[in-house]
Amino acid sequence: MYEVSKDHLTSLYLYFFTFIKARLQTFSSWTFFTDPQDLAEAGFFCMGWSDLVQCFCCGGQLSGSDLKDDAWEEHSRRFPHCSFILGYNVENVPLQMDEDEEGHPENGCPPCMKTLKGRLSSFDEFSKSYL
Repeated sequence: MYEVSKDHLTSLYLYFFTFIKARLQTFSSWTFFTDPQDLAEAGFFCMGWSDLVQCFCCGGQLSGSDLKDDAWEEHSRRFPHCSFILGYNVENVPLQMDEDEEGHPENGCPPCMKTLKGRLSSFDEFSKSYL
């Protein structure tokens, strides 16, 4: 039996929060000063107790009392090496990305890949083009 490591589970958990929509949903009962939209856009999600937030990318944690002004500014000040703050491609999915340029749905899956048959048939085209 394969046992999943704590580090692997943590990375999967944080990957879920690459979607700003998922981060924003964690603030449903947020009652503190800083705007949830600002926090989610700055990479944070609510940890579910007190006023603690965590960055989906670097894992840095702050309390709401640390976030009196600008969430981006505080994030970059406290965690200057965060790849998200530095602008690296960390797979952040903004709210505006309901569909990409090719009309793919929010999860990035083309309609032809939604079924097993569609996915298997994609190998036919792949095989022909590389023979």
